[in-house]
Amino acid sequence: MTKRILVIEDHPENAKLVEKILTKSGYEFILKEDAISGLEALKIEKIDLLLLDISLPGMDGIAAAKKIRGELLLKELPIIALTAHAMDEDRRRALDAGCNDYMTKPFRPHELISTIKRYLDE
Repeated sequence: MTKRILVIEDHPENAKLVEKILTKSGYEFILKEDAISGLEALKIEKIDLLLLDISLPGMDGIAAAKKIRGELLLKELPIIALTAHAMDEDRRRALDAGCNDYMTKPFRPHELISTIKRYLDE
C-alpha cells in the first residue's frame, strides 16, 4: 500500500521539489501551505509521515509539532522538520517540540528518501 506523506510547506518551489522527489519514489504527496490546514488534514486523513517546514506564516512548525504531539495525540506519527535554518538551537527546538528528525534545506533527494524510509520501516 502506498505510504501517504503530508507536506506542510508554504514556498511553492520547495513544495514542487518535494512533490517530485516523493512521487518519483512512489509516495503519495499531500500538500498543505500552512500549519492550521495541515493540522486539520491530520484530523481527517490517514497520514504515514509528516514533512514539516519550521518557518510558516501564522503558526510556525515548532508550535504545530507541539499541537500534533499534545492536542491531537499523534505520538507515533513520524515528523521530519525541514528548514533553511541550520542553527543548533533550531534543531534542539524542533526535536524538543516532538519532531523525530531535522533536515536543512537544500537537501539531496536521496538523503530525504533515506530519512523517510528510516521512519516508515522500508
